[in-house]
Amino acid sequence: LLGAVIGWKLLTRNITEVALTPADEIAFVTTADFLRVSGENLSSATIKTAAKRENFSTGKAVLEYRCEDHQRPLLLHTMIVLQQRADHAWSTYTGMTTLAMMGLPSNVTLEDNELLTWGDASMSKTFVVKGQKVGNVFVTRKGMSVFFTSFIGTSIDDPAALRDLLTPRLEAFATMKP
Repeated sequence: LLGAVIGWKLLTRNITEVALTPADEIAFVTTADFLRVSGENLSSATIKTAAKRENFSTGKAVLEYRCEDHQRPLLLHTMIVLQQRADHAWSTYTGMTTLAMMGLPSNVTLEDNELLTWGDASMSKTFVVKGQKVGNVFVTRKGMSVFFTSFIGTSIDDPAALRDLLTPRLEAFATMKP
């Protein structure tokens, strides 16, 4: 256990949290974006959001945005990983596509939906519980970067709506550097 704690301290000491830039924020699927496309109506009093950027001494950067509504089951999550090498981005992409399927409750399945393809590789799936669509996950890799977003609590089934939501974010993501 002590070895794990020391290893974690060594790993995390080379991470610096920095302020997000407006260019960073454009790449996130925010609550307002999601509500515009999904037609959902949420009370801002029950919504909790958080966004951050962490720069690693290796040159990698991880950006993350989360939104949760504590009155109903809704979670929006976007994570962007900017790597220094394409093989590291490929490993990150593979890990994120695998992790999207792991850790789900046993009653949740993921179905391919082919709503959107983008970048050098991508995966688009729908979360399903007892035959009901309850969310989406989309992961893509472009060059040395990976974009992951998921929404749980409501599902977007229309390819045009998903493109409308994600394309501006993906275009901003494509220009990002670590």
